[in-house]
Amino acid sequence: MIAPSYREGTPAMFIAGNDDLAKLAVTDLLGQLGWKDVIDAGDIAMSRHLESLAVLWCAYGFRNGTWDHAFALLRK
Repeated sequence: MIAPSYREGTPAMFIAGNDDLAKLAVTDLLGQLGWKDVIDAGDIAMSRHLESLAVLWCAYGFRNGTWDHAFALLRK
């Protein structure tokens, strides 16, 4: 979770919440930990969808026996 680096690209960290100041603080903390792409997914209602991403991340890890994978958001 610190300074994520992948040959294929930059992983994204998704956040959600109702408090804009808290999201700024979290974004700053993530930046200090080396996250270059922090995606604000919206208000707290979106957190249930982010939890689904965590389930998918775990399923992939258990299935493949590896935990060195991440999500990225591709933009055009």
